[in-house]
Parts: sequence; structure tokens; C-alpha cells
Amino acid sequence: MRITVLTLFPEMYRDFVSTSIIGRAIERGLVTVDFVQIRDFAHDNYRHVDDKPFGGGLGQVMKCQPVLDALNSVKTENSYSMM
Repeated sequence: MRITVLTLFPEMYRDFVSTSIIGRAIERGLVTVDFVQIRDFAHDNYRHVDDKPFGGGLGQVMKCQPVLDALNSVKTENSYSMM
């Protein structure tokens, strides 16, 4: 089984994956886990992936385009996506 995680913080998950049940599955060769940095798919010089909420207000939301581009970069004909 191949698991691909789209994230802004791939380094945060590396230790978790290596020390959990998934880590044992990786050691046995049952699972591979890849991390994709969503910022690599940003379309501006500053690699922004967040934006202000529609209508103003506090907080930030993720831009759709970098997330969709990252997802499409790893998607295959037989893949299953879960968000």
C-alpha cells in the first residue's frame, strides 16, 4: 500500500510515521509513505498557500489551486483520494 500525505509540514510527520504502527508496517515492507510539500505547488514567488476568508474576517484559509495541483501530481488511475 502506498500512502501519500499532502502537508505544509512534512518534517512534523516523519517521526510519527517511523515510531507508530505505520512504522512497523514500513519496516515489513507492507506500506510506503511519501510526503508532498504543498508549498511546492504555489504559483507566486513567496510560495503562499493561504488566503484571507471570503467576505473578510479573521483567520486564513487554504487556497484551492496549490492543494489540487499537489493532489493531481500524485494521483494515478487506480488511486483513491481522501481529504
